[in-house]
Amino acid sequence: MTLASDWNLDSHLYSPPMFRSDATIWRSSLTDVLRDTPSLTLDCTSIASIISNGFVPADRTLWKEIRRRPWLSRLTNEGSVDLLPVPPHGLRLRPAPEIARELVVRLEREAMGAVHGRSHIYLLLSGGLDSRVVAGVLKRLEIAGQLPVPPICLTWGLPDSRDVLYARRIAEAFNWQWTHAPLSIDDLKHNTLSRTPQFGCLLSPVHYHAMSWFDSAFPKAVVLAGSYGDSVGRAEFSGRHLLELAPLGTQNSFGLLTSSAFAHAATGLHTDLEALQARVGDRPPYGVLESQQQSFYMRNLIGLAMSSIDAHAETYQMFTHPDVFGYVWSLHPACRTDAVYAEALELLDPQLARTPWARTNRALHGRSQERIAMATQQYHNYTQWAQELAVGEFSQVFDPQWFTSTGVFTEEGCNALRRVLVHGSEHNPTTRRAAEVWLWMVSLRLTHETLGARFSPSASSRSASGISIASYPENSPALASTREVRDPRATSLRDWVPPGIRTQLKKLRRVYLRHRALRAYPPAAD
Repeated sequence: MTLASDWNLDSHLYSPPMFRSDATIWRSSLTDVLRDTPSLTLDCTSIASIISNGFVPADRTLWKEIRRRPWLSRLTNEGSVDLLPVPPHGLRLRPAPEIARELVVRLEREAMGAVHGRSHIYLLLSGGLDSRVVAGVLKRLEIAGQLPVPPICLTWGLPDSRDVLYARRIAEAFNWQWTHAPLSIDDLKHNTLSRTPQFGCLLSPVHYHAMSWFDSAFPKAVVLAGSYGDSVGRAEFSGRHLLELAPLGTQNSFGLLTSSAFAHAATGLHTDLEALQARVGDRPPYGVLESQQQSFYMRNLIGLAMSSIDAHAETYQMFTHPDVFGYVWSLHPACRTDAVYAEALELLDPQLARTPWARTNRALHGRSQERIAMATQQYHNYTQWAQELAVGEFSQVFDPQWFTSTGVFTEEGCNALRRVLVHGSEHNPTTRRAAEVWLWMVSLRLTHETLGARFSPSASSRSASGISIASYPENSPALASTREVRDPRATSLRDWVPPGIRTQLKKLRRVYLRHRALRAYPPAAD
């Protein structure tokens, strides 16, 4: 019998054993699996995807010999994996107020299940929309006497950032305890030297923020996060609406990979995308793209980073219960908009709707309440700190000759990456991406040192199962050419367009895409 929780989008939530190799059984800790696996070989597909996209694809890890349990799956009593069906996408057209009312009711049920019997409840509260929706849901439960204890709110970031200042305002308005975890270059150093290697070097250190704050948390505590809110509640992924998504691919960013390693990487990604396509079956293209984003990006970046807290206190990602996302997926993509959140926030607490959104420093809808004009938009200085580390204490760790010896990286690419980082502007997207990749490569070098002789750095043209990789279709979109590295000091046409005009153009584009989607996918009749 399939339990409802088996359908959670973030599947680590309901069954801890997540990693195994041929030498081990399924285990919760990747570190334990690494320790008991006699030899380890770098997976070129994972490396290329981390460099291009920030995450490993599908059920891969950094090592060919070790796999993560697949998305939407469960373990049988015999230790084998059952792949669960991917919930369908529907075409029901509903007005935003109705969607918001139903969403709030379902989120209340999800939250009640997540906090039941907990000794402590932590809420990761930022200045964004997702966490304030969760905060509003918890406040309604508290008023109804359905919370075992009041939540403790934690916000990490620079003290003068919008995230910190607006999160504090929300917590104080709800009369909840609020704690600030400052971010500094020391946190980035810790995440590079310790936390990233500890969790298998699957992510850049910039994604672990101040999660080490929970290393002394109470064992029976639950940490509630709203990281999946944008992707479920507003159908937005990294600022792009579901109808704006493109298929996942990979590029040889900065020319870091050898041609052989990149060819194997592109083949592996193609195989992963085909396997997912087979799982999702016949559904609209946007449904396939949303499945890619949920199973690759959300689960393998945001969900994986947050799961590093699990060793000390269980994390629970709101919006992932089937009662919530199953309902939202049943709706037509044209009605999954910001208007749903605007209505939900008004319903939960009008003050939540009026408090400025950290991204824009304006309320999502209506008049903004006490905007803090001097607050900084960024809650961290990761790029600046990475630049300091690149010319300082980490400069010798990043050794192009060592990376070249792996057979995966090129010396020219390593030098290009360092140049872009050191000489670029911290406000330039290319420089910011270079910082993430450079820090990850430093952690990779340190991970190698901890693994010792079991680490086999040479690139291989064979899969973990020993089956030769098939040749990659030359016309496939996933086989992208080497990306030309943009001069980090250069500007583009976008840089000259005022932010207000860019915002209006973005809104107009989304209106057009919604109308086009209504024509392409006629709403289902009730």
